[in-house]
Amino acid sequence: MKISLRQVSLFTVFILLTLPLTGTYVYATGVTCGSTITTDTTLKGNLICSTSTGITIGKDGITLDCAGHSITQTVTGTGGGIYISSLKKVTVKNCIVDNWEFGFEVDTGSGITLTGNTANGNSNSGFWIVSISSSELTSNKASSNYYGFYISESSKNALKSNTVTGNEGWGFQLYSSSSNTLTSNTAKSTTYGHGFDFDSSSNNKLKSNTASNNGEDGFYFEFSSSNNKLKSNTATGNGGDGFGFDGSSTNTLTSNTANSNSGDGFNFYSSGSSSLDHNTANSNGIQGFYFYSSSGNPITGNTASNNEQDGFYFASSSSSSISSNTAKSNVYNGFYIDSTSTGNNLSSNAANLNQGYGYVDASTGSGTAGTGNTYTKNKASGNTLGPSSPPGLT
Repeated sequence: MKISLRQVSLFTVFILLTLPLTGTYVYATGVTCGSTITTDTTLKGNLICSTSTGITIGKDGITLDCAGHSITQTVTGTGGGIYISSLKKVTVKNCIVDNWEFGFEVDTGSGITLTGNTANGNSNSGFWIVSISSSELTSNKASSNYYGFYISESSKNALKSNTVTGNEGWGFQLYSSSSNTLTSNTAKSTTYGHGFDFDSSSNNKLKSNTASNNGEDGFYFEFSSSNNKLKSNTATGNGGDGFGFDGSSTNTLTSNTANSNSGDGFNFYSSGSSSLDHNTANSNGIQGFYFYSSSGNPITGNTASNNEQDGFYFASSSSSSISSNTAKSNVYNGFYIDSTSTGNNLSSNAANLNQGYGYVDASTGSGTAGTGNTYTKNKASGNTLGPSSPPGLT
């Protein structure tokens, strides 16, 4: 007896349909808006909700994989799209969450993994994270929310390759959150806020992050955010400063770049004892590097060029070591030291082609050329008004 290909196909389908399912995954046919899941779950379709919560994760150690499907609320701005509370080792991936108050709401936990998710148009935060530790947030996107990522009282977490775009307030805000690592994240085009904001947050490490075209500063540290380490980060085209520090001391900046920001490239306000090594500030709207009431900073190997005012400006800032820096083609002076800045040591710096002086020192004292500061082996060439005021600083 001959068996046709059609008969074989139908028999195969019958066998597959009658076999018991193996594994622990539950598919979206059993998941509705407002559900609490307690086993690994994969969505097979979109959820459109009028409930106050989309999906609640209800057990440690499980995975929700939305497989690219969305969870959308029809009444904008209430509740959380995906809610996790007081859990460990939970994974949420490949979910699109729209139109809630909080896209992803995580309140207390450890070992949480959020990866490949998207949060759009949520009235408060795309990702609202409170009191978590030892967790990973990777390759997530947040757009058109108020906050992209709001992270509070959370420590020892890793944020990598996340992107926030077009949020109204801050891109990433860390409040009272320390010892976190941020790598290769991007914050761009916030309407009013900073790209990255650190409030009362210390001992964090930032590497290779980018902040561009945000309404305020690219990176901003305030309220005693200290001992943070920034390396190879870039701030471009932001409405405020590229990197701003307010009341935040003992931070370390290495090989960061601030270009074409409306304010200063690097601004330190009441933020002393910070180390700046081989950073670059180009074409910013005010100063390249600005220090106000910020003393005791080692400033080495940095470059300021084509800024709209001075390359380096020091106001009420004393006792810093300023060495091997370059100020070139700035609209005002290469280096400006005001009358209340004394005890600084400037050595082996270069000031070239600035439209003012190479060096201006308005202080008085027993230092070089009657100033209150010491100058050694500094060079100046091609500056419009001359090498220095007073003469003798080169």
